[in-house]
Amino acid sequence: MIKLVKQRIPEGEEILDDEEITMEEYSKNCLTRESEYRKKVRYIIEDIRLPQGAEVLQIGPGPDWMGIWLAQERPDISLTGVEPSEDMIRVATANRNQEGISEKQIQYVQGVVEDLSRFGDSTFDMVFSNDSLHHWVDPIQSFKEINRILKETGGFCIFDERRDLNIRETLVVEVFGRIAAGKWLKYWKSSIDASYTVDELNEMLDSAGIHDWNAERKFLEVVIKKSSQIQNANIIL
Repeated sequence: MIKLVKQRIPEGEEILDDEEITMEEYSKNCLTRESEYRKKVRYIIEDIRLPQGAEVLQIGPGPDWMGIWLAQERPDISLTGVEPSEDMIRVATANRNQEGISEKQIQYVQGVVEDLSRFGDSTFDMVFSNDSLHHWVDPIQSFKEINRILKETGGFCIFDERRDLNIRETLVVEVFGRIAAGKWLKYWKSSIDASYTVDELNEMLDSAGIHDWNAERKFLEVVIKKSSQIQNANIIL
């Protein structure tokens, strides 16, 4: 049976304050997903196994609760967040300072994943991203840039929405989303509409010439990671 997937509807590259929401409100809403984010932090720590003193790059940190919690768990690492939105950087910086994390441990730079030229080849021990892939303008170029700045032995994972939801997942979004997400449901659905399917992502990885990364279907999400990394089916809610 052929499964029909609706056409992708792109979102903007950056999220900024507008008349409906500020990034401070966005940040507070992200805290409702703390359990999910902390599971992903544990996955990074326990399964990717960051080396002592690791240099970590996060793409699109947003309010950066995930990066902050990672830094609190591993105070030996240094984390750089590349974020296109100056409003998000404002909020992430405030959150970092509020949580007592130093600028030396986490720094934010304004930029886009398609152009990481400020970083040299094989610079980072780990690259990760959560819920930003559907904002990337050119995923193929982005994958090439990430592959370039990542050490050969480095860890890597990208978590994002996916557009190829099955009937059960669609019902969860429509029913549970109305109860739990409230006014944020339209933003969740917009992110889903802007996201990529698993097949699309694997085709992009092939086009980028990266054959040891793989996009895997998880409940409501997709995870892209190296084929050699430990498989963990329980990291996604």
